[in-house]
Amino acid sequence: MKKLFASFTLGRSINQFLCTLVILNMVFSSLRSGGVLATQMQPGNTLDILALSYVPNEIFIKVKPGIEVKATTSPLMAKASSSSSLNQILVVAGVESIMNPFYDRETLWQHIHKSPLPQPKDSVLSRWFKIKLRMQGNITETLKALEADPSVEAVDLNTFYYLNDGFPNDSKYSDQWGPKKIQLEPVWTYLTAGSPDVQVAVIDSGIDLNHPELADRYIYGRDYTSGTWTPTDERGHGTHVAGIIAALGNNGIGIAGAVWSSPVIIPLKVFTATGGTRNEWLAAATMDAADSQAKIINMSLGGEGMANRLGLLHDAIAYATDTKHKLVIAAAGNCAASNYSDNGCEHQNPEYYYPAAFPHVLAVAASTQNDGHADFSNHRIYVGVSAPGVRILSTLPTYDVALNQQWDCVGLLGLPKKCSHDYDSMDGTSMAAPFVSGVAALMLAVNPALRDADPDTLQNIIKQNADDVGTAGWDEFHGFGRLNAFKAVKAAMQVPPPPPTATPVSNGYDNAAFLSHITFPDGTVVSPGQSLIKTWRLRNTGTTTWDVGYQLVFISGEQMNAPSAVDVPNTAPGSTADISINLTAPTSQGEHTGYWRLRNPQGTYFGLKIRVKINVSDGTGGGGTGEISLTCLDCPAIVSPGYTFRPTIRATVHSGQLQGVNLRGDHLLNTDGNLFGAHPLIAITGNTIVNPNQSYNFTFSQDHPLRAPDTPGTYESKWRIWRGNNYAGQELTIRFEVRVGGGVNRAPNRPSLVSPTDWATFLSGGNISLQAQHNGDPDGDSINGYYFEVFTAGPIANSGWTSSNSWTPPSLGFENFQWRVKVRDQYNSESEWSEIRHFTVENNEPQIYSFYSMTCRPAWNQGEPEKICFCSDTNAGTQRLQVNTAPDGSENGEWIVLNEIGTPDYTCSSDNDRPPTWGHLSFDPGHYRVRLYARRDGGWAAAAHRDIFVDLTTDRRPDTPIGTPSNVYLNSQTVHFDWVDTKRTSSYRLIV
Repeated sequence: MKKLFASFTLGRSINQFLCTLVILNMVFSSLRSGGVLATQMQPGNTLDILALSYVPNEIFIKVKPGIEVKATTSPLMAKASSSSSLNQILVVAGVESIMNPFYDRETLWQHIHKSPLPQPKDSVLSRWFKIKLRMQGNITETLKALEADPSVEAVDLNTFYYLNDGFPNDSKYSDQWGPKKIQLEPVWTYLTAGSPDVQVAVIDSGIDLNHPELADRYIYGRDYTSGTWTPTDERGHGTHVAGIIAALGNNGIGIAGAVWSSPVIIPLKVFTATGGTRNEWLAAATMDAADSQAKIINMSLGGEGMANRLGLLHDAIAYATDTKHKLVIAAAGNCAASNYSDNGCEHQNPEYYYPAAFPHVLAVAASTQNDGHADFSNHRIYVGVSAPGVRILSTLPTYDVALNQQWDCVGLLGLPKKCSHDYDSMDGTSMAAPFVSGVAALMLAVNPALRDADPDTLQNIIKQNADDVGTAGWDEFHGFGRLNAFKAVKAAMQVPPPPPTATPVSNGYDNAAFLSHITFPDGTVVSPGQSLIKTWRLRNTGTTTWDVGYQLVFISGEQMNAPSAVDVPNTAPGSTADISINLTAPTSQGEHTGYWRLRNPQGTYFGLKIRVKINVSDGTGGGGTGEISLTCLDCPAIVSPGYTFRPTIRATVHSGQLQGVNLRGDHLLNTDGNLFGAHPLIAITGNTIVNPNQSYNFTFSQDHPLRAPDTPGTYESKWRIWRGNNYAGQELTIRFEVRVGGGVNRAPNRPSLVSPTDWATFLSGGNISLQAQHNGDPDGDSINGYYFEVFTAGPIANSGWTSSNSWTPPSLGFENFQWRVKVRDQYNSESEWSEIRHFTVENNEPQIYSFYSMTCRPAWNQGEPEKICFCSDTNAGTQRLQVNTAPDGSENGEWIVLNEIGTPDYTCSSDNDRPPTWGHLSFDPGHYRVRLYARRDGGWAAAAHRDIFVDLTTDRRPDTPIGTPSNVYLNSQTVHFDWVDTKRTSSYRLIV
């Protein structure tokens, strides 16, 4: 029999010595790695296991249709199969246990959905069984017997496979040439940056779950090497691959993945820290990825020598592509260079490399920055497209892993160095494949209908829109060409949905997709103890209606005084829901995060976890809704079915800046998923900077305008500015009504505010008259209604629809207010809101806000004898300060006016102030009443007054000392003074 080996590798190795070390660690193998996948067995076609590295007492068999095998976890003592010949082999072999490697375990679906996924009884995967033997020595005879048994279709071993990680390049390479080369930037600018409804399963070594570029990019995952649900990357390869697909963009650090606007990664860890995996883990991960919500499966791994095999992994991938219609994208392999053995390859440029060469799998070769063919990249008949694979900068774990500890990166003069943490550059078809996976996710984001398409349809869109950079037509180096993201995503938008197919009746399932943060997006700064209302917008992506018993439940992190659960609004499948919770910001400063998840009436959690993430500081914090205002300049109010229109959205900056796509990449972003054919993102072009008091007009694409639905009704599409890494400004709602035969009615022009002027002041009790003016209607329709609104943080009062262009609000408190107005035409089409103005209402009654006494500053005394100063804050026009001469604090003495002046305040804040004073030394010691009067227009009889009390003690400074007369010479150095008061002062001043 011919020996067939499978060496699963990623990227390249720069060090023959390192590669040799790995080889020496393999069991009974003189090769980098080995593995045999089962063939259609013929009698006598025995596996040569001496050349393999495998789990020594485990065999996989695939029985023929109709053959039953019983799973057992105890030593086999009786019949385990409906085939007598197979049963005899198993009994003689000494079987310890039998299990189905796909279904006799907790699958990823079961872990996430808390219920098993029904499987068809005739599933190919149900015919695979893992046979664990009690002893290792009889495996060769057992294999021979199984190969010859007529009830067995295929035999496989639980082979070990190893990663040979990517060839890292210049560590100082700080830019990403790949996205520019494949034209990802115009996709982000004009089409999409991704959708939360589209996920990519990454079968690899896991990811750094806390990397700043990836911490919020994964949904859930699994570690098949340990059987846990935390796929922590111990190797580094998976983190690099995941970053190319989905590193967080527009966050001011690091890099941007192809899909950077929403969580998209499902990391499935199958490789250990040493870079090794097992056949069983790969197959199980592939099946779980097929059953997950991911439409795309990235496999930046592979091995040669499996041609014409029908083994465990083959059937798992066939299940993914043929049964579940998932798009599997795989690395073409790195065995083409002359030093192919350094990369763990058995042959140079092997004829077949798997899983890339499996049917319905899209194989990706590596291209260079100049669209050349990377010398290491396999070039064979199975290559579908090429993508950047040389010097690809991406994420690496922030902690020490194998790649960080090996000399696999390149420094100055091409000398090897240890890989960096956080980020570094690598070569390999492993780096090329995730570019294609990311672009495929963007295709599904712009056209949800493609999510039900078969994988060949998606492959054809990618292939037909690739740039033909090699030999004209298909060639083995680039396949159908080098990936072009913009052409592929744009073409995907034009593909009609597939014809409907009959679907089996089911009891329905629950699922949800996160759309946006309506309030308090991640990183919002708030004050300690601030009361907040956090609102998320979610879409029901399941098949059941959220009704009674559906709740959003707190699951982990900080609860922040929020309730443990809140009811979810009634939401039909496909509809969106805004779900809010009341919470209180912690008093401790810093970042605080709490996680929430949906739960159905049966107690099953579903959908992704969502979070509130705030930063508490001593600042005022908060919403920032006044930073930017949005206005729709030409939004129609009434349209006919199918009518298309391209609104212009004007963004006016009040604080901060907006920056173009070449700078920070600020943009107008849809928040509710109601696009009506439009792109979800409209970017600010080039190097544009919009400063305060400047505006920028966003115009919808000519190729993708808003298209009114065919069904009559009222529709909304919500938009908001995304600035830096947060929302800014208020949300804008494009609202229109579809009427059959109603023609097109555009909304009236935005009205103007006439009076009062901005920041006007009114006194309580007076009439406040707000006046506006309409500015016509683009259709010439008459304006028949005005709607005034007064608000602060929320609405205070409104006029309702009135025919008058002026309105007097009801009695208001003493505060600063804002007001605005909108108008409507004869067909009830409403305009946008006007600009916002402010006004203040003050209390007309005289008010004394503060009144107190203090020791005068030296500058206030102006060399006069010691006095007491008085300070006040009022709303008065005139103040009068007076003191009563009665020493007992009563009003029985004479009132003496100390000061009367036309000012609202006696200020006491600086040496330049001159507050009123009381020269009190002529007053006897006692308890004195001091009164302040403050009046406005009503005279002193209507004035407000406030009393304070001042105590004068006997140890005050006396009027005049009695002692030696002046101008007299004394012989003694001691001078005696006697004071008028009985007590001496606490200080003296002697002038000699």
